Amino acid sequence: MATYPRVIYRITHNVTGRSYIGSTENFEKRIKSHIDALRGDRHPVRDMQRDYNEYGDDFTIEKIWIVQSPEDHGKEYELMDKYRTRIRGVGYNYQDNHGVTRVSGYYNAKIAIKSAGLTVQSVAKSMGIATSTLAAKLADKYCKPITLSEAKRFKKIVKSELPLEILFKKFEEGE
Repeated sequence: MATYPRVIYRITHNVTGRSYIGSTENFEKRIKSHIDALRGDRHPVRDMQRDYNEYGDDFTIEKIWIVQSPEDHGKEYELMDKYRTRIRGVGYNYQDNHGVTRVSGYYNAKIAIKSAGLTVQSVAKSMGIATSTLAAKLADKYCKPITLSEAKRFKKIVKSELPLEILFKKFEEGE
């Protein structure tokens, strides 16, 4: 379970311009682990390691947000979108720890919501919760890539007239 406050940080390689967004409860320890992994040629984000190996230790590390409560935890995903870090060639967050293409749960659900003609903001508003709260819930629930058939099913469910809390429950239950 996450503890608060948490720091959302951004690591940018100054030569390539590519960035990584992460969050931690212990900023200094987490940054040290990134640096140690890079220096030891064992960083789990392969493109970050590749840039380090090719262009050197030319990174800018910055704190970009302080998360005070679980309701704000979705801010990390919003910042990944803002800085476009989940786009291959632009950022490092498109990979998981094994170099596999990463599509976060938030991003999966956001695509499905958009395909239904809605926005995350409108869904959150209709549920009476903050956008960042919904983002965190979506990220937790839909952390694996959604298949085309799941996206079609999600779109059908979202387009129905049921309250959104029931819609997400139906999707989660596989109806």
